[in-house]
Amino acid sequence: MGDDRPSVYKEGDRWVYRASALGNCIKSLVAARLGYEELPTPDFQQEWYDRGHESEGPALEVIKADGWKIWSEQREVTLTIASDIIVRGHVDAMGVKPGSPIMGIEVKSQSQGQWDLFEREGWEGGLFPKYKWQVSVYRHAMNVPMLVVRYNRDTGEVDYDYLPMVHYSVQEIKNRIQEVEEWVCGGWNFEGELPPCDQIMYPCPFYYLHDNNRIELTPEQESVAKDYLYWTGVEKSAKSMKDDFRALLMKLGAGKYEGNQLKVTVFEKSTPPRLDVKKLTSAMPQLDLTPFITMSTSLQLRVTRKGDDESKEPSSDAPVHEQE
Repeated sequence: MGDDRPSVYKEGDRWVYRASALGNCIKSLVAARLGYEELPTPDFQQEWYDRGHESEGPALEVIKADGWKIWSEQREVTLTIASDIIVRGHVDAMGVKPGSPIMGIEVKSQSQGQWDLFEREGWEGGLFPKYKWQVSVYRHAMNVPMLVVRYNRDTGEVDYDYLPMVHYSVQEIKNRIQEVEEWVCGGWNFEGELPPCDQIMYPCPFYYLHDNNRIELTPEQESVAKDYLYWTGVEKSAKSMKDDFRALLMKLGAGKYEGNQLKVTVFEKSTPPRLDVKKLTSAMPQLDLTPFITMSTSLQLRVTRKGDDESKEPSSDAPVHEQE
C-alpha cells in the first residue's frame, strides 16, 4: 500500500512513525521529525515502488492457490511507544493454512535480480535490513507470527520465510525511536542539530542536508581556497577563448591545411559505442538493472563565496576573456 506521508508526522496530539520508514538512516528520521521537507521520489524509483505494489494482489492469489485463507488485506496496525508516540503500518494481509497458526502476511515483490540477491545474502541484502524493522513492528503490534512472502514478479514464483520470532524486540524499537526523540528534544541538542548518517540511503529524500556540518577554515586555508577560486576562473576564461577559436577553425571543414609554421587537420572520429539505458528499459520494461548498477563515492571539491547558490556554478575573481 502506497503512503506519501512523511516518515514521521504529527497527527493530533501524537507523533506517528511509519513502520516502513523505521529502518531508514537515523539522520533522515530526525530530519523528518523536525519537519524538514522530503524531496520527491525520483521517477525511476517510483516505477519500482509501483511495480511492487501492483504485484501484491497477484502474489496473494498465488498463495491462496497454495491453500492459504486470506483476509484483512491492508490491515492498519499500530504499536504504541509512548502516550504521544506510535508506529503505524499496513500489513498486506492476515492468513492461515491447515496446520499453521494465524499469521500476518507481508508480501515483498522482487525482480529476478533482487530474488537472486536474497538467495545469496538473505536478510542482509538489498532492502531487507530495513524490512527487519517493519516486520518486527507488525509482529509485536498484532502478537502473531509473521510470514514474509517473496514474489518473483518475473516468473510468478513464491517463497515463504516464516518468522515465529522477531528481528528486533519492542525495547530495541523503542530505543531507536528514543534516539530520534533525544536528537529532537534532548536538552543538549541546540538549533535542530542533525546526527551523522548511519547508513547509505539511495535515493535519500534529505540529500540537501548532507553538508550541514561546517568546520572553520584557518586564514591560511582560506587564502589557498581564494587562489584556487581565482585560477578556476582563469581556467574557465581560457577554455571559453579556446572554444571560440576552435569554432572558427572547425568552419574550415574536413581536410588537411598547412601554413608557414603550423598544420591544421579537421577530421571525423567515431564515438565509442554506449548503452542507451532509457531505450533499453523502454523496450524491456520487465528488465531490472539493479544488480548491474555500481555506485561508489569519491572526494570532490567545490569552492564558493558565502551567499552563492551552491546548486549553480560558483562565482570567480577571474572575468571571462580578461584577467586583471
